[in-house]
Amino acid sequence: MTGRIATLLLVLLSACPATGQEATSSPEATQGHSAAAPTEHRAYAQEWTGAYLGLALQGGPSWTQEGELGSCLVLSGRLSQVLNLFEVVLDYHFSHHDTKSRPLLKHAVSASLALHPLFLANLGAEDHWYALASLYLQLGASYNLARNDPNSENWSQGPGLVVGSGIDYPLSDVDAGASVWLGVAYRFSLLALERRLLRGGDAQEHSLGLVLSYRHNGLLF
Repeated sequence: MTGRIATLLLVLLSACPATGQEATSSPEATQGHSAAAPTEHRAYAQEWTGAYLGLALQGGPSWTQEGELGSCLVLSGRLSQVLNLFEVVLDYHFSHHDTKSRPLLKHAVSASLALHPLFLANLGAEDHWYALASLYLQLGASYNLARNDPNSENWSQGPGLVVGSGIDYPLSDVDAGASVWLGVAYRFSLLALERRLLRGGDAQEHSLGLVLSYRHNGLLF
C-alpha cells in the first residue's frame, strides 16, 4: 500500500508546473532552453492509479414504465482521472421493445459524468478495494431517435436525461498496464420525443445489464 501511495503522489506531482529557478529565468534564457530541449511526453506508470482510457460493452434487459420488457445494448468510451474520482462517459445505446404504445426501436447517443464517491478505496491496493472504488453514480444528457413501426421510415427524435449507477470488478492484473473488468450497471432514461423535456408525458426506460470493459492505464495527454 505504501508503494501505491508513492506512485500516486509521483503521478500527481508530475502534473504540477515547475517552480523556483525556472520561474525566475530570463525570457531569453527560457526561450533558448525551450528551443534546445526535446519535446517531452507525459509518461504514466504501468501500475493502476485510477487514470485510464476504456471501452465497455453492456447487454441485458430493459423495460418501460408500463413494464413492457425488451433488450438493450450499450457501447461506451470512458476517460478517468487519477484516483478515479470522476470519469467522462460517451456512449451509444440501442434498445428494442415489442409494444404498441411506445417506440419499438430506439437509438441514443449520450454524454455523462460518473462520480465515484468511494474513490479513496483505490489506496487499498487490492482487487476488492478497486471494486469498491469503482462504484459510481452517473448523470448525463442524450439525443434519441425512435420509431414504433419497423417498416416505417419516420423517426421521432428529441433530447433526454440519463441517470445510472454501477460497479465493476477487475478480472485481470490491474498493474499490468491494461486490464479487463466485469460489472453490472443500471440506467434510467427520460425521452422527450417531438416535445420539450420535463414538461410531462416523457417516455421512461430502465435497463440493467452486465458490462465487460477494457481499461488502459494512463491517459493519451
